Amino acid sequence: MVIRYLLITVFLLQLGQSLLAQGQVFPGDANADGRVNQYDLLPMAYAFGANGPIRHNGNGEEAEDILALWSDAFPDGTNYIHADANGNGFVDLLDFGLLYNNRGIIHDPGDQGAPQVFVSSDEYNVILNNGENIDPTSISGVLEIPVFVAPLDPENEINGIAFEFSWDPAFVVSASFEYNPAWMAFDGQAVSYLHADDEHIQFSASRLGSDPMVGGGLLGTLSVIIIEDLVDLMPSDPDITIPFVEVGGISSFDGDFVPLQTGGQPLFFNGISAVSSTEPEIQQIQATIFPNPSRAEVNLQSQQGFQRIDLVDMLGRQTNLYRGPELRSYTLDASDLPAGNYFLRLQGTAGFGTYRFIRSAE
Repeated sequence: MVIRYLLITVFLLQLGQSLLAQGQVFPGDANADGRVNQYDLLPMAYAFGANGPIRHNGNGEEAEDILALWSDAFPDGTNYIHADANGNGFVDLLDFGLLYNNRGIIHDPGDQGAPQVFVSSDEYNVILNNGENIDPTSISGVLEIPVFVAPLDPENEINGIAFEFSWDPAFVVSASFEYNPAWMAFDGQAVSYLHADDEHIQFSASRLGSDPMVGGGLLGTLSVIIIEDLVDLMPSDPDITIPFVEVGGISSFDGDFVPLQTGGQPLFFNGISAVSSTEPEIQQIQATIFPNPSRAEVNLQSQQGFQRIDLVDMLGRQTNLYRGPELRSYTLDASDLPAGNYFLRLQGTAGFGTYRFIRSAE
């Protein structure tokens, strides 16, 4: 009998310590990091459909003490109870409403470390404008920037991603982001988060439950309004580049809710050559390259057909890759290329198109 009482006492102490470690639940703070923002969409979406004990005193506006944990937890130990924003015992669409309502609230201003950012990663990269710098002389008003999520390995899987755009107000008047649901939400089984202010755009998108996407795709389009006298601010040196849009604070997870190494690089303006014409080069063949950077396959998809494609290195050496019947897509095996910058030059009945890609280091 004494042993039984001791076992019960030990169990209650362990339960109490576990509850104490979890602290409180704040509606919308699904990752329990003390604030409500785009990163909370990822665990909430992953836990979608889970259920556990009801919190009877939940009102959606205040933190609540945890009286009973749920049976499931995320790999980092955070209990699923934090994903149940309204306390009804289910992670459902109602919880996302409280996430949006409480966004921006910091209820625990403790040590808030930003998600780790990899400039170029081994798993995924967020690619702006196909990895191409922007020629300042080619811009008039609004700049439309495609945003791709690109895997280094086409078999990589991603369940959700969150990040933040920021920009230099010396060059950018304002910016907006239009989400493309045709990739991650192709079947309607995904959710997204978007919040913008004068200096940042916070965004996240995730599949519902553990249902990862294989490979990558077009996440959306970033529209940037550029100042009128941009050219006057650019250095008269084509070798100088100026960053003006950045994607940072990237956090992403696979189908087991294990963090992925996901990189992102700024978007740059090129300097202006003092001897060259200010007339922009027109890309007569519109194409997209992904993943970029890559150390294996590089995929090219074109809106117009092409009959020839050449590879050009930074020394101007040209190698013909294809010449024949019209194509609209092409896959290059870049695994044998030395690391560095390259160009793919397309030629077709519509004209020419030249696109840069980076062969990343091993």
